[in-house]
Amino acid sequence: MKPRFNLRNNNQPAIRVGRTLEGTIFEIIAAVLIVIMWVVTFILWSRSPETVPTHFGVTGTADDYGNRSAMLIMAAVGTLVTVIMLVSAYSPSKTINMPVNVRTPRQFMIVIRMTRILAVITPLLFTSIACMMAFPDSRLAFIFLMICFVSMIAVAIYSTVKVGRAKNG
Repeated sequence: MKPRFNLRNNNQPAIRVGRTLEGTIFEIIAAVLIVIMWVVTFILWSRSPETVPTHFGVTGTADDYGNRSAMLIMAAVGTLVTVIMLVSAYSPSKTINMPVNVRTPRQFMIVIRMTRILAVITPLLFTSIACMMAFPDSRLAFIFLMICFVSMIAVAIYSTVKVGRAKNG
């Protein structure tokens, strides 16, 4: 199946985004959330036993265990994913793939904003994963994780629909 979003085959020039106040605000918020994620992770890591849950089923029940260093690895992955998302917002035509064709400046702005919003939610998601690892029986940690997960899906769906409707603008 051929992807529907491939700007190089359509001979469309690459879109590059300059610094904006909005972008800077999202980056500052993401940076603060990354710091909070690391602080929470280190606190939980220092208080956790050597073996912690590393995987959870759909109901939030732990079904695999590993070394507590997995908490630090998860925080590192969360940081990396957040940074990649923030950087990709500066070159959306090369780095962000959507299930609809993105051609107009309005569509690119929606995609860029979606990516930045997801980048802000990502450290919250990984913080909730650290909480789940430290407190596997906590319903609050599971609810927070589900809120983050559902929020990310909702942002992606909403933005995709909005990009699809913004074809002519």
